[in-house]
Amino acid sequence: MIPLCGHRELIGLIERLAVRPASAYGFFGPEHVGKRRLAEHFARLLAEHPEPLPLEGHPDIALLDASTQGDIESVRGFLERMHRTSARGGYRVFLIDHAESLNSAGFNALLKDVEEPRPRTVFLFISAQPDALPATLRSRLVPLSVRTVPLGDMRFWAQAHVPSAATNLEELFGRPGLALRRQEDPDGWNRLMKHSTNIIAAYHRPEPGSLIAALDEWQKTLDASDHAEQEWRILLLMMSQQLVRNWSPDQEAFASALASAWRSVGGSLSPRLSFEWRRLQNLVDPMEYPEILEPWAA
Repeated sequence: MIPLCGHRELIGLIERLAVRPASAYGFFGPEHVGKRRLAEHFARLLAEHPEPLPLEGHPDIALLDASTQGDIESVRGFLERMHRTSARGGYRVFLIDHAESLNSAGFNALLKDVEEPRPRTVFLFISAQPDALPATLRSRLVPLSVRTVPLGDMRFWAQAHVPSAATNLEELFGRPGLALRRQEDPDGWNRLMKHSTNIIAAYHRPEPGSLIAALDEWQKTLDASDHAEQEWRILLLMMSQQLVRNWSPDQEAFASALASAWRSVGGSLSPRLSFEWRRLQNLVDPMEYPEILEPWAA
C-alpha cells in the first residue's frame, strides 16, 4: 500500500486521541487530500488492526460508503453490528465515508446512536461537505480538519511512491489522491484535461452553441461514471488551474461562473445549468469569483 502523503501533525494527534477517544469524530476537508486514509489509520489504532491487513472483514470495524449506500436499509444493516459485543475486546469502529450523501432517514438513524453512544464504540464520519450534515449531528462530532498537502511534501512523496505522476504536481492543488488517479488512469485523466480545455475555449466563443456542444460532450463522460459529482469537481479544479495560470481582469466573468458551478455540485441546481446561466448572463459577482482562485477550498 502506498503510504499516506503529508499530514504528519494530524497523524500524531490521531495517535494521541486513540489512547482515550471520544465517541464520534468528523474528518472534514477537500476531496482527494487523504481523509479516508487518515480515518482508516484511526480505525486501525482503535481496533488494534495493523497494516497491511484489510479493514474489510474485521469483526470490530464496520464500513459504509454513503455515496452508494446512503439509504435507510443500508444504514440499518450497518448499525446492526452496534448490538454485538467486541469480538477482540477492543473498540468497535463505525466508519462512514461521503457522509453528506446520507438521506434524512439515514442521518436520523445514525444520530440516535451518536447521541447515546455505547461503551467503547467510536464513529468516524468523513465528508468534503460538512455543512451538508445536519447541525444536530455535526455538533456531536469532534472535528478534525484535513487540509491540502504542501507542494514540497507532495514532491517528496510522489518521487518515492508514484514516480509516473511526479511531474506538474502544482496542477493538483495539494491533493495527493489526484496524483494516484493520474497514475492509475492516465487515459481518463487526459480525457478530463481535454474536456477542460474544450469547455474553456467554448466559453469564450461568442456563439452560445459552442458551450452547449462542449458540455454535451462532457455529459457523455458523466453518464458513464458512477461518481459524477466527483468528476465535476475535478473538472472545475482543472479549469480553475488554467484560469490561475492565465489570469487577467477580463477573466472575472469566467471565474464567477466556475465558482457558481463549484457551489452547485451536489445541490438542487446542477453545475451545468449554473455554469450555462452565468455564461448567458455574463454575470460577475466580485464577492464570489475569488473563491475559485483559492483552489484549496473545499
